Amino acid sequence: MAAMVYISPYQTVSQSSVFFVSLITLLLAFFMVSSIPYLSIKAFKLQSIHLGVTILIALGIGLLWYSARYGLVAVAFGYAFSGPANLLMKRLGLVPQTSPQA
Repeated sequence: MAAMVYISPYQTVSQSSVFFVSLITLLLAFFMVSSIPYLSIKAFKLQSIHLGVTILIALGIGLLWYSARYGLVAVAFGYAFSGPANLLMKRLGLVPQTSPQA
């Protein structure tokens, strides 16, 4: 939510922007209360990530450096949708299922 306010700090009244912001707010609220597992920075191992993920991380850092406003939105939405994307990839069998370790 903070990223959305930061990217557009002025009041917008067009119906399309109100609909878009309402939809994003509902999706974020659903993700916050869902049981969808998200990646943890504590479990992040730099040696085991693929080249494509490394490129995406580098692009996110570069965008943050170039334009903090758009970079923050890109990183926030990337993280918000990484949980459902990871869950979908596990269900489709594209990523191996891992059991949580205590």
